[in-house]
Amino acid sequence: MELNKIKPAAGSIPPAGVIPLSSSLDYVGPLTRTVDDARLLFAVLAGRPDAPARTTTLAGLRVVRLDGYFAAPLQTAVRTAFTAALRKLAQAGVSIRDAHVAETARIAPTYVNIVDYIIRITH
Repeated sequence: MELNKIKPAAGSIPPAGVIPLSSSLDYVGPLTRTVDDARLLFAVLAGRPDAPARTTTLAGLRVVRLDGYFAAPLQTAVRTAFTAALRKLAQAGVSIRDAHVAETARIAPTYVNIVDYIIRITH
């Protein structure tokens, strides 16, 4: 089953009714089966009038594919689908380049330390 998720800007959707883990890390956003459903549900949750979906050209768009920490956990099927999607984007005129983010080995332990602290002071 395909799922689509929007991670909106902080505060775009009111967190009323959500049990918080961390006010600085929690995001409320739709998880849906289609991109259009995600767009529609986001509009409702954010209290914004729904605008019709726009068709736009992708030519000139720039995408950076991150390697290492960000690519390593991908399952084979996900990696294959991701590579195919990048190929289609490139065919549509999107510029794609690879990049490496230094010190990514520190992400998980830092996240755990932050969340552990927030849980202790919040709950």
